[in-house]
Amino acid sequence: MKKDMRYFSASTDIWSSRRMDSFMALTLQYATDEFKMVNLTLEVSQLHGRHTGNFIKDELIKYFDLWGIHKENLVLMTRDNGSNVVKACRDWGNQYFGCIGHCLHLIVRPLFIMRDSNNNDEAESLVDSNAVADDIVDYDMQEIIDISQRRVQSEAAIATKIVFTVTKLRKITKYIRSSVVANEKLAFC
Repeated sequence: MKKDMRYFSASTDIWSSRRMDSFMALTLQYATDEFKMVNLTLEVSQLHGRHTGNFIKDELIKYFDLWGIHKENLVLMTRDNGSNVVKACRDWGNQYFGCIGHCLHLIVRPLFIMRDSNNNDEAESLVDSNAVADDIVDYDMQEIIDISQRRVQSEAAIATKIVFTVTKLRKITKYIRSSVVANEKLAFC
């Protein structure tokens, strides 16, 4: 790695397991003199304690020292958008960029409320059952059926729009990830 790599980009992310164990990853990307892309996962370590900006910066410095890589050769650090990680990168004085996929995930995730039922993930109803009951108090059975059908059609239309939007966002993200020009344009937005 040290022989082939002159400059590199890196990415870091912090997440918690279902048991609330925290982990931090550091990956490294560079091109060899023959323009072969190399992607390496250098670290996936468990974190203990408060994840302050200073703590994260110290962990990154420790990883760089452990692997013998120099911050001066770091072109860009891609990171999640947590304020603690932003502070760590800013205080460490390196160029950094927030992960677009992470941004999209934070935006789209609240649209999907999931629950486990018989080992199947099912989206919870988007309709408030009390609101349905209030709407149908003064109607006869046929009107109740009509209201229910309209609500189901409305929910299906909403679900279709969400799936369409997520699909489009995934295509946009994939395009941006694979295009230097698109990345540069996005950086100036």
